[in-house]
Amino acid sequence: ILKKIPTFKTHQESVVTVANLYKTKGLETLIKAAYTLEHTYDYKPIFVVMGEGGERENLESLMKELDVTNVFLIGSVEGASKYLKAFNLFVLPSVKEGFPYAPIEAAAAGLPIVATDVGGIPEMSQTIPMSLVVPRDDKALANTIFSTLHENKHQSALADIQEFTLDHMVTKTKEVYRKIYDKHN
Repeated sequence: ILKKIPTFKTHQESVVTVANLYKTKGLETLIKAAYTLEHTYDYKPIFVVMGEGGERENLESLMKELDVTNVFLIGSVEGASKYLKAFNLFVLPSVKEGFPYAPIEAAAAGLPIVATDVGGIPEMSQTIPMSLVVPRDDKALANTIFSTLHENKHQSALADIQEFTLDHMVTKTKEVYRKIYDKHN
């Protein structure tokens, strides 16, 4: 993966996002946050986006327009979760979400997490330590990325993710059905 990032230095801080390149993933906000970090804080970590989709051209145009050179759209990466430990921070800047699995994988990898306060992410944040920001707010995202990387010294998100295993989900689903059944019988 790092071969796809020509300017990467091993001591440079790095941010990873695993998301398809769709409007709902808020990647424009991530690019604008990278711009804000450089121009407000004189801080330029590497941003790596693993994923592919129809917004690639628009995102590349935005990066060119803002002259953002530290965001890399590296395409789909098979088994992306096994590479997460190589990064310092996981960010999910979505504007719309269900219950995404990528933050769970990031927590399992021990990464600090910054995500937007949408969909099932707030529920997830009750179990997995993460910082939540308002969607589409590039300045808030930049500030939270900066404080997480620069001030918090990479506090790990290692969490008990047992709540998000398949067995746990099946058990909880059965409990819901059992309550419904008992209520009607």
